[in-house]
Amino acid sequence: MNIEGRICRLRALEPSDLDVMYGWENDTDVWRVSGTLAPFSRHVLSRLIDEQQFDIYATRQMRLVIESLNGTAVGAVDMFEGPKFISFEEGLANGMIEYIGQDVIFGIRPEAIHDEPSQLANNPDSQLDAYVDVTELMGAEIYLYLTYKDTRFTARVEPTTKSRTGDTIKIALDTNRVHLFDPETELTILN
Repeated sequence: MNIEGRICRLRALEPSDLDVMYGWENDTDVWRVSGTLAPFSRHVLSRLIDEQQFDIYATRQMRLVIESLNGTAVGAVDMFEGPKFISFEEGLANGMIEYIGQDVIFGIRPEAIHDEPSQLANNPDSQLDAYVDVTELMGAEIYLYLTYKDTRFTARVEPTTKSRTGDTIKIALDTNRVHLFDPETELTILN
């Protein structure tokens, strides 16, 4: 697949992109715009490339390489198909009438993702089972680097958490702190 413009094209990810992806994903100067918080191994990136043969609705992610017209890979863009089953409280749903049945971009801050039993009890309709890829001890808090259906995200949790690397844990999303964006205009729908 190629989508070509005046100065660049988007193309499908290829196995030969592993080395350049490894460089991008592990360049800490890029992390501030990519949301990356920990290095990626060649094995994990190779798996991502292998999964690109499947439909976005099966893998929940599609990565396209941004390439100059002379064929030099200069970046990548990721598209995600997020979970569609999270219940919103009445007040949130009212502002979304015109977006019913439409795709939206879903965002949530790490501090609005919880693994504490009290938060799980308070948010029974917005829970996911996520795999803990990495735990990062930060002193007064712990970052959990999580994967849910091939979508990676980060939770900032209490230092008393029982979650450990390799665990599959139940997390709750605080739906009062969800951000939604229009994918075409990039305007905020819900903040």
